[in-house]
Amino acid sequence: YYGGEISCAEDCTFHLAGCETFGRCGDDEIQPSFGEQCDNVNLGTYTTCASYDAMYHNTSTYLTCDTSCRLDFSQCEWCGDQMVQEEALEVCDGMNFNGDSCLVRYYSTGELVCGASCLEIDDGDCAIMPFTSIALGGSFAYALSVGQGAWGWGSSINLKLGQAGVDGAIPRPVLAQMHPGQRFTHISTGSSHVCAVDAGGAGWCWGYNIWGQLGNDTLGTGTNSATPVAVVMPPSVTFTAVAAGSSHTCALDTAQNVWCWGYNYSGQLGDGTTTLHKTPMAVDTSSGLANVVKLVAGNSHNCALTGTGTVWCWGSNGSGRLGLGDTTARYVPTQVTMPGTVVDIAAGLSHTCAVVNTGEAYCWGNDDNNKLGNGATTGSQYSPVLVDRTTNGAPTFSAISTGDDHTCALGTDGTGWCWGSGSNGRIGWYSGYDNEQPSPKAVQMPFQTLFAQIEAGSTFSCALDTQGFAWCWGAGSLGQVGDGFLDDNFVPDEVVEP
Repeated sequence: YYGGEISCAEDCTFHLAGCETFGRCGDDEIQPSFGEQCDNVNLGTYTTCASYDAMYHNTSTYLTCDTSCRLDFSQCEWCGDQMVQEEALEVCDGMNFNGDSCLVRYYSTGELVCGASCLEIDDGDCAIMPFTSIALGGSFAYALSVGQGAWGWGSSINLKLGQAGVDGAIPRPVLAQMHPGQRFTHISTGSSHVCAVDAGGAGWCWGYNIWGQLGNDTLGTGTNSATPVAVVMPPSVTFTAVAAGSSHTCALDTAQNVWCWGYNYSGQLGDGTTTLHKTPMAVDTSSGLANVVKLVAGNSHNCALTGTGTVWCWGSNGSGRLGLGDTTARYVPTQVTMPGTVVDIAAGLSHTCAVVNTGEAYCWGNDDNNKLGNGATTGSQYSPVLVDRTTNGAPTFSAISTGDDHTCALGTDGTGWCWGSGSNGRIGWYSGYDNEQPSPKAVQMPFQTLFAQIEAGSTFSCALDTQGFAWCWGAGSLGQVGDGFLDDNFVPDEVVEP
């Protein structure tokens, strides 16, 4: 009771009449002066959570009265209770994002922010970098984030950036139109199409499909796609990597076998014919190709690196790009005679390069603009020739990449080196603008930065540093350097966030 005096009745029992006039919690009467909000089933003027305060979402959940005669709101739902009420259109609540995160949204780092009304999520604090890999195509680039999203920039013609109806320049990264829940583990860029492998080992492609290079059993400009289309997978086969060429695509499966599809005029599909295929066809291995660990695609030729360090090439052999001592096309993989055990290979527009285990680089094929890097203008080379490291003091190399008319390599010390055409600044140093370099020249490295990957594109170059941040240089009129502008970069400039 809240007051009064107790007395003793004639029968020696407590007489409570003096107490009852003051009331108590449990008498079904609400005494506000004593802090009561309710009493037993008496809730006063309130019935549901929403009737008490509009901030509560519940319109059908009834309030209850606790043993202290206070209203019990434990079953009421509101923005701020750390519980996401989807029936109230909440998408988040405090730090509860209902399973959503920057990684789920294909970014790499950062934290989401829940809006004050719990009805929207702000991902402005999410960042796409660090990237895990980068790939360069015809005037565009793609990189994979930690969240396994494909972020692209540069020329959007033929839908290769996944932007339907956009045929211009996109100078900062945009997310490909990936399907919900889709995650990519490997990506490759061709001249005008892109292919990737998802977390389950399935192949997906988008962009230009005039020759069936998307692998979904269609062809023609009417089948170009802004969204990834599923490659028709061979039965019981899963992919680990893809290599996109100009008008064809190849893939490596878990058994280390190769599959190719698309245009086949020069035998680049490697099945012993020149017949176009709109779905993956197994590459002929009768010549001995096996245990493939890396696959690269040039304009119309391919090369494979095996686990024993041998190189096999097939397809167009214009200018000797297959490295077989002649210019005759090969319709099946043929082994290249190399001066050492190969650790990396690259196939460009019309030339091919490799790095051997001693750190030396070798190139062959077309030598326009001195892209073979052997220190002199000697014309096309039908067999591998040594890249000249000595003239400019280049270190040994660990990786190499070939563009249209230039080549870049990664030094074992983390520095970048490029040679060949210097047009638009693609070899990465101020004095090299529009000049040709017949020998590797040091890229002007960003301050206190080392590279972990370097790639040569059609007319530009990019690299990932050891922290996973992307840097690009060279032609930028189509946004391919990714710095938010449409200018050429003579030296590496950091790719910006979206």
